[in-house]
Amino acid sequence: ASSPILPLRPLLVTRDSRSMRRGLFLFSVLLIFTACASVQPTANTWSGPETLARIEAPNTHEISGLAASRIRPDILWTHNDSGDQPVLRAVDSQGRVRAMVTIRGARHRDWEDMASFTLNGIAYLLVGEVGDNNGVRTDCVFYLIREPTIPPTDHVQNLFVDIERTIPFRYEDGPRDCESIAIDVAAQQIFLISKRTKPAVAYQLSLTGDSQVARRLGPLHGIPEPSGLFAHVKMPAGLYRAQPCAFDISSDGRAAVVLTYGEIYLYPKREGMTWRDAFASEPLVIASHGLPQAEAVCFSADNRQIIVTTEGHPAPLLRYTRQSDPL
Repeated sequence: ASSPILPLRPLLVTRDSRSMRRGLFLFSVLLIFTACASVQPTANTWSGPETLARIEAPNTHEISGLAASRIRPDILWTHNDSGDQPVLRAVDSQGRVRAMVTIRGARHRDWEDMASFTLNGIAYLLVGEVGDNNGVRTDCVFYLIREPTIPPTDHVQNLFVDIERTIPFRYEDGPRDCESIAIDVAAQQIFLISKRTKPAVAYQLSLTGDSQVARRLGPLHGIPEPSGLFAHVKMPAGLYRAQPCAFDISSDGRAAVVLTYGEIYLYPKREGMTWRDAFASEPLVIASHGLPQAEAVCFSADNRQIIVTTEGHPAPLLRYTRQSDPL
């Protein structure tokens, strides 16, 4: 498998050239440790990572969400973090932007993740306006839209869609920073994972309700806090490597993938389990992505691949492929 292609944008900037050299040295060492740090219990189940493509289009330097299309298997949906317009981008398997979709009436303050699903034969996209670095927001909201059909043309489509439903919510135990949302379509539940709590905590709320409360489900087991060199470098892949930054649930409801700045964790949901049970169980650890600031993850539409990407430009699309069952 080819090696991940890292973003060119430096993540550590200092005023003094000596400090910069030291910072770059630590950054390089940290990347080496990151690439070698992962436990490998799933090596016979999932292969990768390999670089599927790079997203090189302008204005895609701060990707924060990723979801597989439920209409076209060659399309991934993505969006930027804060500071962008309320726009989703459809990206093909070669990293080319095929469409830009503006969501009419949506606000883009801090979009952090998205999910896709099919319900009653209709394909939907859910966008989470859920970022809250300071843990003070009382206006978090989900935007639900019907997934638009992207014509197979060579030029970029500029499309506009309306919001199907707006779902404002709050957490039952107070504001939380969150960058990870997913949907269990069979249960018709939205799941969220807190970012800055130790340990990370899962929450759930109804997909079909209106304004509501995200109920605490329980902590995620098996995501260790950084130690050694990682614990002393104030970078996403260092001190903050245990923080969840993206999340997805397979369309068959059999597994959840949780992306942190350091690793990828797979939580199988076996027969008879609830998601509370699954998140309390020991996860499988997939080979490290080796990215300095991973930001987004999703299952492919057939659940046989996991796709990961990052902030930075160009942004690599990394692929893990399932080699055998079970998950």
